[in-house]
Amino acid sequence: FLIELVDYVPGNDCPEFDRPPTPNDGENFVVMVGDTLGITVQASDVNPGDTVTVTHFGIPSGSSWTVGPGTNPASGDFSWTPVSSDVGTYSITFGADDTQCSVVTGITISVQEDGGNIYVCGTNPDCPNANGTSGNPWCAIQEAIDAAVNGDIIVVCPGVYPENINFLGKSIIVMSQMGPSVTTIDGQSLGSTVTFQFGETSASVLDGFTVTNGMGTHGVGGGIRIDQSSPMIVDCIITGNDTADNGGGLHARNGSHPTLHGCVFEFNHAGYDGGGVYQEGGGLTMVDCTFEQNSAERSGGGIYVRNNAVVNWSMVDVFTNTAIGEDGGGVYLDGITGSVDEFTCDLNTAGDDGGGIYMWNNDAPLFSNSQFNSNTAGGRGGGVFVKSSISLEMDNVTVYNNHADSHGGGFFMRNDIQLNAIYLILANNSSDGVGGGIFMNAHCYLDIDRATITGNSAPAHVGEGIYGRNMSRINRLRNSIVWANGASNLFLAVGNSIGSAPQAFDAINVTYTDLSQLLPGSGNMTADPLFVDVALHDYHLQAGSPCIDAGDPGDVGDLDGSQADMGAWPTGGRIL
Repeated sequence: FLIELVDYVPGNDCPEFDRPPTPNDGENFVVMVGDTLGITVQASDVNPGDTVTVTHFGIPSGSSWTVGPGTNPASGDFSWTPVSSDVGTYSITFGADDTQCSVVTGITISVQEDGGNIYVCGTNPDCPNANGTSGNPWCAIQEAIDAAVNGDIIVVCPGVYPENINFLGKSIIVMSQMGPSVTTIDGQSLGSTVTFQFGETSASVLDGFTVTNGMGTHGVGGGIRIDQSSPMIVDCIITGNDTADNGGGLHARNGSHPTLHGCVFEFNHAGYDGGGVYQEGGGLTMVDCTFEQNSAERSGGGIYVRNNAVVNWSMVDVFTNTAIGEDGGGVYLDGITGSVDEFTCDLNTAGDDGGGIYMWNNDAPLFSNSQFNSNTAGGRGGGVFVKSSISLEMDNVTVYNNHADSHGGGFFMRNDIQLNAIYLILANNSSDGVGGGIFMNAHCYLDIDRATITGNSAPAHVGEGIYGRNMSRINRLRNSIVWANGASNLFLAVGNSIGSAPQAFDAINVTYTDLSQLLPGSGNMTADPLFVDVALHDYHLQAGSPCIDAGDPGDVGDLDGSQADMGAWPTGGRIL
């Protein structure tokens, strides 16, 4: 389920769902025929005068919806006791509206007959005689796994289960009945809380648990340890786990390719690398996952991936993670391929390089519809650090308000990197060295189309927008705005020292671009671009902006068929 904005009014904040009590987006609930499922949905708005309404779409026949008291926050209670004819899967959408903006979230409900599954309930008073039926369930999850065969579904009732479970190579689904907020597997600091190590595939599923208090077996994988296996982990909260070495929340290696869907990694810690997740080789697929306040003593506060792994990520949020001693406050990528879409990397901190993300030896990863905002590096590359890679591809990416204590507030690039970017916003980044927006060193190259580069700063006042040295070049900068980046928008040095004289203009290919300091090139100009509201970071163009229809007439135009605008936010719409 995606958040949907309807009739958005600038300056108005959309309502947000309060979690808890509202379930996580996409969360799945299992309910037996004759049992009652109750769910509370609550939403609030930071604007105190707004009236919020909570609604529902697609609730099944026979269920009820009761509107709660209050309008900010506003709430509603869903209740349903299904009968035999209701067996099946249902999708329900809940909405929250303040008359100017609305958001939605959704859940699925699986209604099952009382039979065919294996049941676990820690409160069963007759544990010694348990047999796994709904009337006499197992008391421990591992007991149910031991008794299961391929294809079985294990349904776990709410409670805290103090155990360390192992899937034993079985193609089974282990799922909570009421979700992770009320169903916890507690590893008791006795090893990894959950283990997959016998060739499990995506047919081995862990669904709907809080996984906590793990202390990695053999020093890795505090919460979840995966070895030579590719399980699916769905709607889980992996929190409060630790490990002496790598992968505080999850560790995967030896060709493993786990799939994570709807998971939250928070407050996990690694003694070395990968506070939230450590992935070595194989691959890592993630959809709708969040990494918050994880930490690693060395690198990859949130995520660490290496050794030719393939990444496929969508709707992944990485924020407030810390690489205490070294690199990649949010993410560390070493030797990877793949694509990342709808990625948010904000408010992360690295002790050294790459406050948001650190990348090296990578093979042209693509980042699309993503942002790197308000990250901090104790060394270089406040937002993005990249070196020794084939290229870096970016489409509709924002790099905003990042800071480096050394060079490259937004980007730091080194050793034969080419950045290919379209619809790039590079704004309000800063460094204590040079290159407030971008710092390039040693044969690095830019090919940028339709960018807005503004408000970046560096105290040396040299290349505050873009700084390059040691044979670095701007191969192409077109249909863009480079405006108000201190005293020096662009500076490319001849040699390897910051004070080197600037290169000749043949190292700077800039056309159809609005610049604070005019450069030679077809269609270039110097005129106030008339952003809508710089103070509110709105870099759309006002009506009457000289940048409208001022882009390359030989290039593909804007979405409405008009000549291309300059900048990352064309008034005629983006060509996707």
